[in-house]
Amino acid sequence: MERASSAGSGKRQGMDTAHLVRKGRQALARGNALDEAEAAFRSALNANPENRDAVLGLAVSLRGARRLDEAAQLLDRWLDNHAEDAAAHCHAGLVSHLQARPLDAARHLCLSLTLDPKSAYALDALRRIELEQLDRGSDWPEDAVPAFTALSAAEELLRGNVTDPDAMILLATALRGCRRLDKAAALLKGWIARQPDDADACTQLGLTLYRDGAAGDGLAILLRAVALAPDRGKAVAVFRRVAFAAAAQPDIPERVEALLSRRPLPELVDFPRQLFIAAGTMATADEPEQARRLFEEGRRLDPGNPVCDWHLFNLRPLPRHDLAESLIALLPADMRLVVVDVGARGGAELSGWSPVLSRVDLHGFEPDEQACRDLEATIPNDGARYRYHPVALDRQAMSGRDLYLTRNRWCSSFYPPNHPILRRLKQYGRDGQLGDLDQEFVVEETANPVTTTLDAFWTEASPGDLDFIKLDVQGAELDILEGGTVALGRTSGLLVEVEFIALYEGQPLFADVDRFLRRQGFHFFSFLFTHTGHFAGRRRSPVTCEEPASHRFARQVGGQWVSADALYLRDPITDGIKPESAGELWRWVRLAILADLHEQTEFAFEVAGWAAEHAHRLGLPEAAALSDLIQA
Repeated sequence: MERASSAGSGKRQGMDTAHLVRKGRQALARGNALDEAEAAFRSALNANPENRDAVLGLAVSLRGARRLDEAAQLLDRWLDNHAEDAAAHCHAGLVSHLQARPLDAARHLCLSLTLDPKSAYALDALRRIELEQLDRGSDWPEDAVPAFTALSAAEELLRGNVTDPDAMILLATALRGCRRLDKAAALLKGWIARQPDDADACTQLGLTLYRDGAAGDGLAILLRAVALAPDRGKAVAVFRRVAFAAAAQPDIPERVEALLSRRPLPELVDFPRQLFIAAGTMATADEPEQARRLFEEGRRLDPGNPVCDWHLFNLRPLPRHDLAESLIALLPADMRLVVVDVGARGGAELSGWSPVLSRVDLHGFEPDEQACRDLEATIPNDGARYRYHPVALDRQAMSGRDLYLTRNRWCSSFYPPNHPILRRLKQYGRDGQLGDLDQEFVVEETANPVTTTLDAFWTEASPGDLDFIKLDVQGAELDILEGGTVALGRTSGLLVEVEFIALYEGQPLFADVDRFLRRQGFHFFSFLFTHTGHFAGRRRSPVTCEEPASHRFARQVGGQWVSADALYLRDPITDGIKPESAGELWRWVRLAILADLHEQTEFAFEVAGWAAEHAHRLGLPEAAALSDLIQA
C-alpha cells in the first residue's frame, strides 16, 4: 500500500513538472514573459532537478534576459554530468557567443554537431555566428581549429551518402573553421556541378570564396543563391553581410552595382547606395580621396541623400593653418599657459596641445596619493612642466566629506552612486566590451581625503592668470567651481564634464553648471563627445543600439546621452572688454590659442584679429605681426 502511494506521488510529481515545463515554454513563446518563464522552469527544477527540459528552458530564459553568467553556470553544471547532451552544448555555445567568447562558442557548437551531425539548429547557430564574425571583421581564433577538426564525422557521413546536403554543408563549415578554404571551395564546386540549383551550397561557396580573398566572385555566386533560394531572406542577409564586409575593397561597390543591374531584386533595390555609403565610411580615415569618390557615387544613386551630403561636407578640404603655434611664438619669452587638471587620474589630457606644450605649466589634482606618485613617476618628456597635488578640491577646505571609492576607480565621487538609475543602463567600457553600468559603480570603500578649495590653492600659489581648467570629478564639478570664484575671475576657459541624468544621488546636472558658469561671465561653445562612456543603452532591452567608438567621435544610434565634456570660453568681444595694457592683451591672445586647440578656430581668428586692433591702439611692437598673421 505504501509503495502504491509512493508511486502515485511520483506520478503526480511528474505531471506537475511536465505542466510547469509546458507553462514555461508557453511564456517563452509569447516573447515578453521571460520572468514568468524563468519562474515556471525553476519550479519544475525544484520538483525534479534532473529534468532536462527545465534546465534547457531556464537557460533560454536567462539568455533572453541577458543574464549570461547565470546561464553559463547552469549549463556547465548540467554538462558536468551529461557531457553527451548535444542540445545543451548548443545552448552553451550560444551563451558563450553572447559573452564574446568565440573560442568557447565554437567548441560547444562543434561538440554539439559531433554528437548530433543532423542538428540543424546547432549548424544554423554556427553559421550565424560565423556571419557575425564578418560584421566585426574578425575570424575564428586560431585555437578554435581543433574544435572544427572534431567535425571529421561529417566527412564520413558524406562518404556514406554522397547526396546528403546536410553532411556536405557541415563538412564545408568544418573546413572553413579549420581554414582549409581551398578544400572547402573544391568540395562545394563539385557539389554545385552535380546540383546546380542548390541555393544553400551556393551560399556556402560564396562565403568560402570571400574568406579566401575572392570577394567579387563570392558576391556573384551569392547573388545566384539569392535567385535560387526558396527562403530569399536568409540568402539576401548573407549577400548583404559579405558585401558590407568587403565594401572598402577596390571596385567592390561598383561590381555589386553591376551585378544588381543585370539581376534586379526587390529586396536589394537600394543596396548599391547603402554599399557606397558604407565603403566611403570605412575609407574616410585612411583614404579621403577614395571616400569622397564613393560618397559621390552614393549620391549619384540617390541625389540629395543626407548621409552622403554630410560625409562629403566633412571631407571637404579645410584651410591649413598653424594659428596656435604662431600665436605662442609672439608671447613674451617668460609667459606660459597655466592649466589646472582636476581629476587627473590616468594623466593629463593634453593630446591636442602639441604645438604649445613647451610653454605649458600643468597643476594636476588627484586625492589618491599612490595615483599621484604614479603620475609623478611617469611624467612625459614633451616639454610641458607638470606638478601633481595629492589633495581633493571641494566647495570648502577641510570639508570632511566621504569619497565613495567604486569598483571602477574612475567612477569614484563625493556623491553616492544612484543605483536605481544605474541598474537600468548598459554601456561599452574602456575595453570595448558591453557591460552593465551599475557594476562599475559598486562602492567598495569610503575615504576622507584632505580637501582644499580652488581659491585657497590659487591664493597660496599666486601664479597670476589661470588660463584653462579641466574638471572631471564625477558629479562634484559645481562644488569645486563654487569654491573657486576668485580663480575663475582670472580664467579664460574650462572643459567641464557634465551629466544630463543623475548618475549620483543629489548631484548637480548640466543646467546647474551652465547657469553658474554663465553668471561668472563664461560662454558655452560646444559639447565634446569623446568616448562611449558619454551615452548608455537600456539593460532590459533585447537589442543594443549603440556601438563602441573606433574614432574620436563616439557613434551613437538610439542610446541616451548621459554626460559630455562642455567647453566654456570667455568672449571679450561680446562682453565689450577694452584691454588697457600689454599684459591684459596677452591674456586674450592666450584665449585665442586655447580656442584653436579646442577646435574653435574661427573664434580664435576673430579674437586674434580683435587683439591686433587693440595692439595697434596701444602701440605694441607685436601689432604688425598679429595683423600679418590674421591676413595670412
